Amino acid sequence: MNKSLAQIAIELAGQIVVLGTKFRRREARLLVERKAKRLTSQARFQDLEERTEEALTETLNRMFNRQIRSATSKLLDLETKSISQTATNLSEIIFDPTEWDEELVNRTLPILARAMADAMVGILVELGVDLTKLKGSLWTKASTASEWLAANDRELPEGLEFELEDGQQFSLQFETEYPQWMKEEIGRELQEVYDQPFWEDINRTSGSDIERFLDSGIKDGWSINRMAREMAGSLGGSAYGKMRGKRIARTESGHVLNSARTSSIDKLKEELGPEVSEFIKRMWNSVLGNTTRDDHAAMDGQFEVIEEGLGLFTLPNGEMPRWPRDITLSAGMRVNCQCFITAELGVGAPEEEIQQIIQGMGEKPPKPVDDVVRPKPKPKPKPPKPKPKPKPKPKPKPKPETPEQKLDKQLLKAEKELQNRKTEQLRVYDKDGNLIAKVNGTKHQVELDEETLDLIKREGHTTVHNHPYSVDKSSGGKATSSFSLSDIKSGIFANERESRIITQDGRRFSMKYSKAFANMDDNAKEFIVLQLKSDFNSEYNEELAKWKTKLQSGKLTRKQAVQEMGRATHEVWDRTINQDDTWSKVLEYKQL
Repeated sequence: MNKSLAQIAIELAGQIVVLGTKFRRREARLLVERKAKRLTSQARFQDLEERTEEALTETLNRMFNRQIRSATSKLLDLETKSISQTATNLSEIIFDPTEWDEELVNRTLPILARAMADAMVGILVELGVDLTKLKGSLWTKASTASEWLAANDRELPEGLEFELEDGQQFSLQFETEYPQWMKEEIGRELQEVYDQPFWEDINRTSGSDIERFLDSGIKDGWSINRMAREMAGSLGGSAYGKMRGKRIARTESGHVLNSARTSSIDKLKEELGPEVSEFIKRMWNSVLGNTTRDDHAAMDGQFEVIEEGLGLFTLPNGEMPRWPRDITLSAGMRVNCQCFITAELGVGAPEEEIQQIIQGMGEKPPKPVDDVVRPKPKPKPKPPKPKPKPKPKPKPKPKPETPEQKLDKQLLKAEKELQNRKTEQLRVYDKDGNLIAKVNGTKHQVELDEETLDLIKREGHTTVHNHPYSVDKSSGGKATSSFSLSDIKSGIFANERESRIITQDGRRFSMKYSKAFANMDDNAKEFIVLQLKSDFNSEYNEELAKWKTKLQSGKLTRKQAVQEMGRATHEVWDRTINQDDTWSKVLEYKQL
């Protein structure tokens, strides 16, 4: 029976609905996959950015603190000199911004270069590139460090190995594990970055902050000594350095990471050729948080526009950056931005096809097969190759001393010099191992003056002093002991990082203090010291009672008892601190 037009129309409509549903499901799946890829890419970018920000913030903070310490030291040197005490004159004498330019580059460039390399590799992997298959120009790498250095005529990448004063170093392995084009792009981009006047302004800002502080101190009638102390306290702390460092780190890390992603995407498109690359586009992504600028929120999901071979984004305000946080942007569109770019495949073409082409990069084409299979002739045996003479292994380059190693070396040297002194002497070292103060005492005590105490408090330094023998006149017995209660009280009140003791019989002891003490007022510290004294005396009195019993029973002579009491101080401290869950959280005691 012939179908009516109405029946045909109903069946056709049903088929269209089914096809439409399948199409919508496929589109929905692709949209979900794209969204998941964007979120994964965002997570990877933000993780790398956070690590880069943290490293930059920390190294800049250390440099800013070194700048203030240097300026403070030079200011104190002027105390006895007759000079014009204007803020401008003083600041010019104690701080020259240009002296710090090289250290600024040496500290930041290795971190930025490493981050760029990680970002370049990361985006290629995200796009499905199998780096293990690639042998062509996209991933040809130098086989040795010397080969890379010999082939590279760019000045900047050749200098990517640094040894910094605080022990940081940048491994030469960087030059061998990445392909040539990547290293050249990193060098080119970093040259562009450091050509910006912004970098010179970083050290000038330190000078301006110092000048403003001095100007305020002069107006308030402060002495040079007080200005130095106050400046070290206000500008030399971590709050000042970290605040400045984080603002710089966020802006600059975002710029180099986005530029690195762009370089890898452009290189991939170059390798694929124009027939495929036209379907790969960079896309602007905004985090869409509470602090996102309206112009940046409007850019979320926008694709680049190619103009004269250069991919650009057009912001609503008319600016045309190459990527988020580009150095070409105005400060209002750049500082503290958190936007980033991703690469979208299949813009104008099926995404699966583009993905398959990328994943197939580097695979060898199948060999042609003849119609007639001919037996292969047996190869003639080759004469054995002479064994090459083993090349002498180059002597490994000694690693530079870290600040901790330098400090430990200086403390060991000091302990040897102090061991046989008949009177006590205390030496103060900063975290870089520099001796900054010596205080002489009596046979059984060293008293810290206010100036030395303030110095230790500000910086959290390490001290070392000696304990000479105490001699019991009636028996001739002599003894020397570990820390006294007054030693530890001084360490807590002075916010020391560590106290060291060297006894005349060669024993070495260490007490490290929690950073929590630096945030306590003197009343809280006094309470802690009294509690520690009570716990120590409780343990010590038990030992004293044992010695008295042995002495009275004749098991010990008085001379032996004196020597035992000196040695037992260490055991009492060990039990008091290390076997108590409360004290071991804030104090770390040991015999070295």
